[in-house]
Amino acid sequence: MFAVLLLLCIMAGIANMGNPKNSSNRYFSYFCITICMGVLTVLLEDYLIPYFYSTSSHLKTLYKFSLFLDGLLTSIFHYAVPYILLLMALSYTHWFTHAKQKMKRRIHFVIFSPVLLMYIIFNPFTIYFNPDKNPYFHWIAIWAIPYILISIGFMFHSLIKEKVFNLRLEKFLTLIITLPASLFILLTCYVLIVFDIRGGYRYYLPLVVLEFLIFIMIAVKYGIFGVRLKLESFRFNSTLKAVTTGTSFLNHAFKNELSKISLCTNILFEETHSDFDDYKKNVYETTKIISRSTEHLMGMVNRIQQQINNIEIEPTTINLPQLVTECLEEFSLKLTRKHTQIKANLPDEILVCCDRLQMKEVIDNLINNSIEAMEANGSLHIEVTLIKQYAVLSIQDNGQGIPKETLPYIFDPFFTTKKKKGNYGLGLTYCYNVVQKHGGQLEIESQLHIGTQVTVKLPLSLHLRPRKRFVFFDM
Repeated sequence: MFAVLLLLCIMAGIANMGNPKNSSNRYFSYFCITICMGVLTVLLEDYLIPYFYSTSSHLKTLYKFSLFLDGLLTSIFHYAVPYILLLMALSYTHWFTHAKQKMKRRIHFVIFSPVLLMYIIFNPFTIYFNPDKNPYFHWIAIWAIPYILISIGFMFHSLIKEKVFNLRLEKFLTLIITLPASLFILLTCYVLIVFDIRGGYRYYLPLVVLEFLIFIMIAVKYGIFGVRLKLESFRFNSTLKAVTTGTSFLNHAFKNELSKISLCTNILFEETHSDFDDYKKNVYETTKIISRSTEHLMGMVNRIQQQINNIEIEPTTINLPQLVTECLEEFSLKLTRKHTQIKANLPDEILVCCDRLQMKEVIDNLINNSIEAMEANGSLHIEVTLIKQYAVLSIQDNGQGIPKETLPYIFDPFFTTKKKKGNYGLGLTYCYNVVQKHGGQLEIESQLHIGTQVTVKLPLSLHLRPRKRFVFFDM
């Protein structure tokens, strides 16, 4: 039982550390903690209470206190498990998460009312040692068993109705972890005990060990409750708290887009001395880029109201290769002026569920970083591929690269290796945060004087498959 207690505490701590502001994380932590209380009652009844009872009179006070503590922990365990499990299940439903706070408070009160009535009717400190003298377990079964069954039903329903791949995966993994424990507790602590069959909970050790192993495997491979993100970016998240508003990111977006507009304007002035037909064609292309940049800026102005740690994602289904092509077209003039060779390996269609505006800003930032890192006559390789359930965007350049000692800091706000005026060191911070908000991954590999490769992994939309035709072109 000591091992069970330790493993449950570890799972509760990891889930809470991953994202303590998320309600699902908190409820899962509370769920583990309440089970810990049930385990503590077993330790009290098997070891401490018999020991204090058999010793001399000077330990009788501890014996009475241990009885008091046992009754308190037993009541909390039996009441809190179904209550917390139902709240956790509700936190995954769409209608509850979008309900008004007043409605949520009413729902909380209604769900909590059986717990309150149980404490009013029954004395919790005589529950365990006098089970035959009151109908405690029969009364608790009336509401606790339906609570647990309804919770499981809500989880399954939320899983089936979810359309966003990464959210559906998270709900599926959560169900894998919580379902065995919920069913075991339902059977041993509520159903069997009504028929006076006790002691089943003592076989909880193998189940907890198995659940712990599954929990760690899922956290390492997929990430759950924000655990993977937390382990990979603990220092990054603590530094990110220094950024309290989105003003600096608005400045960064303006800098990128205004540089395109400035370049296009200079070209327009130069083309006034060209032949009329060439002039007309170049004016059309450059004004089209200016129009896109201004539209993008207006979108960013309207969306950058939130703080960076509260970026709002508005997911829609988009064709990722098409978005990459659009971004490349906007940088075509800059690439041409630097005589940069572009090698693009883009499928005809790979659909992902993401925020188009935010993702375009991410791709723009990454392409712009590669262009600025390369000298004239550089080479830029961009590829979009499909790996299992992820669309993978790879941007590789042969620029100056990033020194090994600075790689751990590249996602930190305000950290930059660029000496150019106007670089705030916020682009990669923004990109990292947006990609993580989408349930994806952003990885950077770099070697000094050789080049840098940036990889963005995004979950696919459900029920969508890419077409296999590939196109190759140079710019």
